[in-house]
Amino acid sequence: MSTGNYLTDSPRMRESFLDEFRWFVKAAQAPRKRTFREWAEDEIVVPTGPFRGRRFRADRLPAGGLLLDLFSSGLWNRFAVTGPTQTGKSFHAYVMPVLYHLFEMREPVICGIPHMKMAEEKWAKDLLPVIKKSRYRELLPTSGAGSRGGKFEEVLFKNGVSLKFMSGGGGDENRSASTARVLVVTEVDKLDKVGGTSREADKLSQMEARLSAFTADELRVYLECTCSIPTGKIWVEYTKGSHGRLHLPCPHCGEYVSPEREDLKGWREAETEVEAYEQACFVCPRCAAIWSEEDRGKANREALVVHRGQSIEGGKVIGELPKTRTLGYRWNAAHNLFLRASDLGLGEWKAAQERDEENAEKRQTQFVWAMPFAPKQGDAAQLECNEICNRTANPGRGGLPDNTRFLTLGIDVHKYLLWYVLIAWQEHATGHIADYGAWDVPSKDLAVEIAIRQALSGLLEELDSRYTDKRIDQVWIDSGWQSQCVRGWCDREGSFVSPTIGRGEGQQYELNYHKPKKTGATVAQICEEYHFSDLPDHQKPLVEINADYWKSWLAERLATPLGKPGSISLYQTSPREHLQIGKHFTAEKQKTVWIPDKGEKTLWHTESRNNHLFDAATLACCAGHYAGARLIDDAVISTPAPPPTPEPDHDDIPFLITDRLER
Repeated sequence: MSTGNYLTDSPRMRESFLDEFRWFVKAAQAPRKRTFREWAEDEIVVPTGPFRGRRFRADRLPAGGLLLDLFSSGLWNRFAVTGPTQTGKSFHAYVMPVLYHLFEMREPVICGIPHMKMAEEKWAKDLLPVIKKSRYRELLPTSGAGSRGGKFEEVLFKNGVSLKFMSGGGGDENRSASTARVLVVTEVDKLDKVGGTSREADKLSQMEARLSAFTADELRVYLECTCSIPTGKIWVEYTKGSHGRLHLPCPHCGEYVSPEREDLKGWREAETEVEAYEQACFVCPRCAAIWSEEDRGKANREALVVHRGQSIEGGKVIGELPKTRTLGYRWNAAHNLFLRASDLGLGEWKAAQERDEENAEKRQTQFVWAMPFAPKQGDAAQLECNEICNRTANPGRGGLPDNTRFLTLGIDVHKYLLWYVLIAWQEHATGHIADYGAWDVPSKDLAVEIAIRQALSGLLEELDSRYTDKRIDQVWIDSGWQSQCVRGWCDREGSFVSPTIGRGEGQQYELNYHKPKKTGATVAQICEEYHFSDLPDHQKPLVEINADYWKSWLAERLATPLGKPGSISLYQTSPREHLQIGKHFTAEKQKTVWIPDKGEKTLWHTESRNNHLFDAATLACCAGHYAGARLIDDAVISTPAPPPTPEPDHDDIPFLITDRLER
């Protein structure tokens, strides 16, 4: 009779015993918790929309995938998230955190909502459809709250964890009834005020107080909302948190940039919605290259998140994270790959046609571009056409005030017309618009480049013949259109003629204005919100102008009472004769907007295409400053020496091509 151990004497029995023991040890261990991204792609099936019935994939919206990674990074325990509507903002920042902690982490969750009457809607429309599409549907309650709808405040799942809805309405006791480690709040801006009858803190603070049983490192708070106003809770949490922004590598220049609303181009010039749809495109904020949809998709898939105080060098984020426990995270329409630039441009064009301008602007700002909307009372005072037409003073057209110190001319170049404004400057930057109008460009009879140059020469000759008592000190010409033609013509003229380009935050400008800090190989001279940049293949430097600043400067002069220092008048004639310039001067409106990292800025938005005299007058004002016109000029100001200009090389070649042919 054998006295050995039957479990170990038999090789087969020994191996079977070891298998069972290994299973027991593995089962006794806590399962590895998956990251947000891993869990979502393993478990979630999209319940609605264009991807209905398909498994969730983070790369469909790279901005959302990056957010899930940041949730799992362990760097923050509070998360403030905002983005455009209909881009998965609530799905990523509200639905997923609720379900992840309920089913992957297996812990209770408090869901914060503005009003308890929203609890059923949030459960039935946002959470329940996702659960029913997943294997977690087996954990849904078969009786009690949440099993068949109806009024409820709490759902108890079969895995033993609960989802508690907590509102911003009702008494304080409603918000002190539950304790948990996780709080997920939606529509945050609707509950950041102290209740009218509450003696406690504001509603969101009371909700967060329900987490006080846990340490700061243990708790998790998720806040999501569409932006409302600059003082709204989500925007404050975002900006005071890490203030994270997505930076995309430009497929053309390679620089990492952060596209915003002003970088969606093409739609504003459209006459019809079809043109707006076909012409809309994103451009690189740095190099102004047009992005195709393939470029945009690739750039988004290679995006990096840059937080306050950080930058990108060599394709890597450098700099320390800000000292905060709150991740501030935002994406905008440029990161919404569910819509093409054409769709966004069409939406902008339609909004611009609406009669309720403020409501349309508010909708686009908040719902599409994920920015807070500044209330209208914050807008700057607007110019009025009738008031401008009545700003007349002697002398009439063709005459100059006796004490004229400087004479400057601004020209806005177009295919068939040159729009010009001539301003005579007196002491204290007091201006008198001595002449303005439109000069014909013979583009129908000549090649456009030749026609423009011929028109520019003819206009200067005409004005020189009209104003013989004083020569024009500065002639500044917009070279935004037909730039090579205009700059080439300027190269042939005297040092008092300069090509210019307007920069600004507004959508009518290709690039923002960046004032250089010092002169160098490219920057020849720096002045007040404008500077001279040397151009390759051109003898004259280009004057880059902060158009928003100088348009505001002109508006202030037009708002200053006549006869006072710093005011601007129009030549003496009937006010009705000035109706054209009055309409041009009021074709743009000042708007106070909130720009990330810059705060509130006053920008100029074009409301009518007939704004050319306003542009020309802005150039004449900036040229007046360069010539020496100053609001405060206690000391005698001499005109600064212009950057050195090489002598033009005409090679004795006639200007007109017809003359060249005759030779």
